[in-house]
Amino acid sequence: NNTTDNNYLVAGRLTLADLAIYNALDDCMKGPRSQSEFTNVQALIQKEYPSLLRSYKQVEKDLAEYLKDRQRKFRN
Repeated sequence: NNTTDNNYLVAGRLTLADLAIYNALDDCMKGPRSQSEFTNVQALIQKEYPSLLRSYKQVEKDLAEYLKDRQRKFRN
């Protein structure tokens, strides 16, 4: 995704920084392997770090198929 209307933090495109943020936030909000849901943590991140959460959601959207396949591999 190379458009200027995305929420990536560096260079307007997916970078290693965005992936690192995604993985860190995913572990905090959903636990290891995205197997839980910590809504209080997500609310806190939304309040205190909205730009990081926007980057997280951008990665989640743009890599949705990959993430779905990855979860299937972990659960099988």
